[in-house]
Formats: sequence, C-alpha cells, structure tokens
Amino acid sequence: MAEAVVSTILGQLASVLHQHVEEEVRLVVGVDEEVKNLTSNFQAIGSVLEDAECKQVKEKAVGDWLEKLKDVSYDIEDVLDEWNTAIQKLRINTATENASNASKMVIKNLLLSGSSNGPTSLPTISIVGLGGIGKTTLAQQVFNDHDVTAHFDMKIWVCVSDPFDKIRIGKAILESIKKDAPTCNEFQTVLENIHESITDMKFLLVLEDVWTEDSSKWEQLKNCLKYGSKESRVLVTTRNRKVAEVMGSTNVIEVKMLSDDKCWSLFSQISFRGRNSEECQKLEDVGKRIVKKCKGLPLAVKTLAGLLCFRKTIEEWQSVLDSEMWELEEAEKKIFAPLLISYFYLPSELKRCFLYCAIFPKDYKISKDRLIKSWMAQDYLKPNQNKDMELIGKEYFEKLAMRSFFQDLTRDQGDGSIITCKMHDMVHDLAQYLIKNECFNVEVDDIGEF
Repeated sequence: MAEAVVSTILGQLASVLHQHVEEEVRLVVGVDEEVKNLTSNFQAIGSVLEDAECKQVKEKAVGDWLEKLKDVSYDIEDVLDEWNTAIQKLRINTATENASNASKMVIKNLLLSGSSNGPTSLPTISIVGLGGIGKTTLAQQVFNDHDVTAHFDMKIWVCVSDPFDKIRIGKAILESIKKDAPTCNEFQTVLENIHESITDMKFLLVLEDVWTEDSSKWEQLKNCLKYGSKESRVLVTTRNRKVAEVMGSTNVIEVKMLSDDKCWSLFSQISFRGRNSEECQKLEDVGKRIVKKCKGLPLAVKTLAGLLCFRKTIEEWQSVLDSEMWELEEAEKKIFAPLLISYFYLPSELKRCFLYCAIFPKDYKISKDRLIKSWMAQDYLKPNQNKDMELIGKEYFEKLAMRSFFQDLTRDQGDGSIITCKMHDMVHDLAQYLIKNECFNVEVDDIGEF
C-alpha cells in the first residue's frame, strides 16, 4: 500500500518538473528546488519500502514508520493536487486575457474621450456579439481598468437580462450608487433618487446582457441619466445589433469570432500544457476538429480545453468529438453544446453541486464558503477519510471553476483564496435547463450576495 502511494507521488512530482510552467511555478520562490528535494527523498524511501513492508510483521517500529509515511504521503498528495489545480487555473486565465485584449483599447478610448456633443446627449457604446464570444469579459476588463476607474466619479454595473424590468434596473443603479438597498418601489421615485444622485457627476454605467427591442422601456431611464456630467458614458453588452440601435448607441463595437489560429492557440495553451511533444502530436488532429466545432467562440474553446486537459488518451478526446450532443436541436436553440458536453463528463457528485446553483438569479454574487456549506447541508459531498468535508467542497468548487462553470472570481487580498464567484449567463441557462422540472429560482429586489 505504501509503495503504491509513494509511486503516485513520484509520478506527480515528475509531472510538475516537466510541465514547462516555469513562469507560474516561480511565483513561489525556490519551489522548483523543493520539488527536486522531495523527489530525491521519495526515491530513497521507495528503494527501502519492499524490505520495510516485509519487516513490519515482526518489528512494530517499522510498522509505525510505514503508517506515518502513508499519512504524510496523503498530505503531500493533497498539496500537489491543489498546486496543479492552481497552475491550471492560472493558465486558463492567462490564455483568456491574451485572447480578449484586441478590442479593449478601442472601447477604453471611447470612454475616456472628451465631453459629449449637445446639451442632452448621453454617449452609449454597445458591445455586440454572439453568446459566449467574450462580451462580458471585455466589458469587465475595461470596467476594472485603472485609468477608467480614475476617470469616473462613480462606476455602476447592472445585469439586465430578460425581461427588461425598469424598476429592478433603476433600484440596482441606485443601490450601486448609495451602497444600500433602496426602499422605494415606485419607478418615478426611483428616477428622482437617481437624478439627485448623479447630477453633474461623471459616471460609467454598464448594462450587461440587454435583450429588449422596445425603446420605450429605456427612454425614461435614459432621460434621467442625462443629468450627469457630459463626460458620463453608458456601456451596453448585447447579442442583438438591433438592441444596440434601440439603445441609441453612438458607437457599436462588434466582437468577431476568433480565427481558427487564435482558437487553436487558446485551446492548445490550456489542453496541451504539461504534455510532451509526442502526446501533443497524437492529439493535435482530433483537437483541431474539436476546435472547429467551437465556431470561434472563446467560451466554447475554454470549456472544452478545460475538460480535455485532464483526458490523457486519444480515445477520450475522440469521444468528445463524436458526442451526439453536438447535434441536439435543443442544445443549439436554448443551451450551449460545449457546456452540455463538459457537464456530461463531470463526476456525479460535481453534477449535483453544479445543478444546485440553478437556484440563484443571473449575475448573482455567490459566496464560495456559503455555497460549500449548502452543498454539505444537502449531503452532496462525497466523504473521504483523509479530508474534512469543507476541504472536499473546496476541491469540488475549484474543479467546476476550472471548467468555466464559475467565473468573476474575487479573491482575498491576503492569501489569494477565492471569496465569491458568479456564473456566466449561458452557464446559468444550462443549469436551469437541466433542472427545470426540479426547482425554480427566486427573483429578488436587490441582487446581493448569497
């Protein structure tokens, strides 16, 4: 038993040393040297294990040593698992940022340009593109940019979705400005409060995931917003170019599908890292055929790359390529086939944890710790004698995040641990589609944190 555990650890240590992730590993000073030392020590231990396991029957001290060795080995194995998970997440995040930086400067310049023309105009910039193409990611990069933050007196982010509920949207704007939930429920009162709060203020308002083509639903709110500074801006994300026209957009930025070369670069950065050249060559053909099915959408590429980075054989990759789910009419119309495929390959315990998240409204900020406690209360976590339940829950969360089921991760500034997350709207659609006959979500007046 001890020999098998030590052998597993040696395999993991060898993988770390040959991953070609020097830029990530060296974030921790001297860690590569420590890995070499651990490898040397465990190789020495492995050479005497066979003799020790024979002697443990007669010598109690040897038996005690083997038990301690197993306990320490399990602890090291857990640390290595967490380490590899963290490195893989960093790869995905880095690859995503590299893929989405091309339109950012154009939008940033539009936001930071001089005052608008005319006494009543409110410049509205719309980011238009297919679902999963990276509109929200792009808007977030601009929203969080240092220069943008310094330029505006206030920044407001509101998820609109469907239907366009003007009272909910108005209250969300007001809550973002005043940092507490408004008690008023009359739309006119909400507008008056917004008017009072933004007069002569330079604000950036992001309206994410707008669907309505009815201009009358937007006009009252837009007229109220015109009392802000002439340097104020509205940034809209939508899948529909007609929505951008209805919103009175002064500029429309269309996010194009990634080229085949860029899709392959993003996919291979995530799925091929850690593999030797021979493995990559064997998987390249089927990998490129999978990427073709992603149709230039970054979310599709990330999702499947995150799945396949853990699939070692060409047979496993081929099964993803040949999946009948690509052809499902329901998947094409209502849900995202790559996400459905990635969900299909999750272990049953992770499926349960993911589906639980269907109860949250779109754009809901979810506390990681509270979510894990909820999973525990539902008895969704598979027991392990060597780990406590909260640690198991953390591992489940990390695995779902690596497969792009969670995004917008906020971290503790001290230790870097994840505090909150959100779900992409298409991931949320998938969860609700899969569990539509088993639960319902609750609409709340103030979208807070679970």
